[in-house]
Amino acid sequence: MELVRNDHPTLISYSDRYLRSPWSVVLLGSFLQVFKGESLKGVKIQTAESAGSQQSGYLFHHDWLHKKDLAAVVPRWLQRSLRVPVEFETKPHAADLQHGRVLTVDWASGIKSKVILDQGMGYWRVRDQTKFDFSLSPEVQVTRMAEKLMSATMVQSGLWPTYITVMATT
Repeated sequence: MELVRNDHPTLISYSDRYLRSPWSVVLLGSFLQVFKGESLKGVKIQTAESAGSQQSGYLFHHDWLHKKDLAAVVPRWLQRSLRVPVEFETKPHAADLQHGRVLTVDWASGIKSKVILDQGMGYWRVRDQTKFDFSLSPEVQVTRMAEKLMSATMVQSGLWPTYITVMATT
């Protein structure tokens, strides 16, 4: 919290093998608002391609079926909410990324902090069970995500604890 109050983030990197649904992307974007500011120059995101069924999703928390849709919508959403360039990369398999979800923040002071979220954005569920149209253009999907965010209610998905570890190095 001291870094958030007294320093300025310049770069954010986030790796999460399960960042593949409109809900998880909206949740990440909301979380990253803490770091939004003039000194922030970019965001780098890594995730894995969907390994689900060949049936297209239809709810807000379902995954994008196609890599091209995921790669088109996620950067648009984050660029719109954070107002910085977004570098987005998908890996073919979840095993290509570490299991722990890691948010790395480079600060103007030279400090680098890591926030390790054992469950990432996937632990938190949305109560919204309305349909989400994955066949829309990326621009329209981003608009629909913004509309859903306005009425979404977040709930925990289980009664087990979710651990968060914070480390800072110079």
